[in-house]
Amino acid sequence: MPPGPSSDSVVYLYGIVPVGQALPDRDGAEPAHVALDSVVALADLLPAESFTGAALETRLQDVAWVSAQARLHTTVLGQAMEHGPVIPAHLCTLFSSTSALREFLVQNEERLQGTLERLRGRREWGVKLFCDEERVRARCIAVDPELSPGAEPGASGAAWLLRKRRDAQLSERMAERIEQTGEAVLDELAAAAAELRVRPILTEAASGVAEPMTLNAAILVDIEAEAALHATLERLGSALEDDGYRLVLSGPWPPFSFSEEEAS
Repeated sequence: MPPGPSSDSVVYLYGIVPVGQALPDRDGAEPAHVALDSVVALADLLPAESFTGAALETRLQDVAWVSAQARLHTTVLGQAMEHGPVIPAHLCTLFSSTSALREFLVQNEERLQGTLERLRGRREWGVKLFCDEERVRARCIAVDPELSPGAEPGASGAAWLLRKRRDAQLSERMAERIEQTGEAVLDELAAAAAELRVRPILTEAASGVAEPMTLNAAILVDIEAEAALHATLERLGSALEDDGYRLVLSGPWPPFSFSEEEAS
């Protein structure tokens, strides 16, 4: 058992793995791992002056610092994933001492052990669906030409009202088509995944993509089923491309979506 830190240190938790699983080998780190009979907490000792109070709040407002810390956090979890299951902690999950971390483990050991078994042999992947609204609009009009905004010429009040009605009908048809497409993708994902979570839609600023996001899902997949998943999504993506959709697969990721409250 590592010695408890002094009051000048805090314990930074990366995640939790089963006892006996190989641990990440990190040059320059000061590990503060805590082990019980069945689980090990992957942790570092860090200076309290930089990771508590106003100093930490200031750092969390610094986008560059948060990005660098998130990369380190994900790297450590990725190294752990190479050897088996891991329950990831959220960024900047801190404990005042190794004793406090040990107490958390003791209180939650059975639950943590169960989660690790559920995650064993599985990895998280992200699936996002984006749509080109102009192409979706064109497809709707191709199916029903009467929905064309220019289908009714003229400048009379009646013609204006008819155009407004058709615009509303076209918008409604587009929304229906987008929703149906998302549901079809979810059906395919559910068939391929051990578990599935629908995540909040990201804005353009958050996603970094100009096209609107219409689906944001996380899937937990058995490692031996990943090749079949990739083939399914390649087939599905090709089929949806003609209708103005783009399917994006990312990962594998630490399974944050499937252990959200386990290590925090």
